[in-house]
Amino acid sequence: MKRTRALAIPKEDAAARRLLVVLTLLTALLVLFTLAACGSGEESAGVPNETVPVRLAGHDIDMPATVQSGPTTFEVTNQGDTTHGFEVEGLGFEEEIEQIPPGETRTLVVRLEPGTYRVYCPVADHSERGMELPLKVLPREEAT
Repeated sequence: MKRTRALAIPKEDAAARRLLVVLTLLTALLVLFTLAACGSGEESAGVPNETVPVRLAGHDIDMPATVQSGPTTFEVTNQGDTTHGFEVEGLGFEEEIEQIPPGETRTLVVRLEPGTYRVYCPVADHSERGMELPLKVLPREEAT
């Protein structure tokens, strides 16, 4: 009977190979996490971010009554004398800027689906005093 010899790998080479395998796996994980952090690519697929100016003053909200669906940035400026907030809610969605001091501007970036939302100031009784509006979100028109 013929005996075969197992290939003997020196200890130094085995340790180097293990290190190489570990480094390769770590590099692969780093690449995967980097790609995941890049997002879904919707903005790069031609869906522009709509910027909506919002002015808060007294107990009034001045802003457009309709916007298109998709990525939306509300630029909210408090031109009043008291602290206000800005909240968008509806269709199981709720996002807010809790407090905006007088003279300050804050942004709220959201992704809106078509439908009707409620926009209001969540500070104290401001919504009951008239700081509330409906916001209609229309389906985004297909680019031609």
